[in-house]
Amino acid sequence: MRASRDLRHHKLAVHEADALVVLACGSGVQAISANVDKRVVGGLNSMFLGNVRRYGHYEEMCSLCGDCILNETAGICPVTTCAKGLLNGPCGGMEDGHCEIDPEIECAWRLIYERLQKQQRQGVFARRVPPKNWSRRRKPGRYRLKNGGR
Repeated sequence: MRASRDLRHHKLAVHEADALVVLACGSGVQAISANVDKRVVGGLNSMFLGNVRRYGHYEEMCSLCGDCILNETAGICPVTTCAKGLLNGPCGGMEDGHCEIDPEIECAWRLIYERLQKQQRQGVFARRVPPKNWSRRRKPGRYRLKNGGR
């Protein structure tokens, strides 16, 4: 992954920083925040976007909803990552840290909570997030090219 390589290249500067500012899409913020324990601040308000997992396999990381809260959720998008798209914490259906809807997926809200704890901040847990305009929402998912990425 290019983000981890770039972070290794700038290891000293990253280590000395209080926070990292990412001027990219929501997927970029998540790619960086997945590789550092520092606070990552996105200078964005993305409106679908995904990451390449390997050739022919893609993972949607951002629904481009237009109301980005990545700065408050430690760089993890609950709209896209949570199977229910919950904005105000977990549903209570998590089992062993995984989603009740898809046991192969880790609970997004557990991941958000743990990353915020590492950063020693409350983030989104300090307030109630207002409802989104769901008429613009697209369904999250992972995509594969036909006959691609064995």
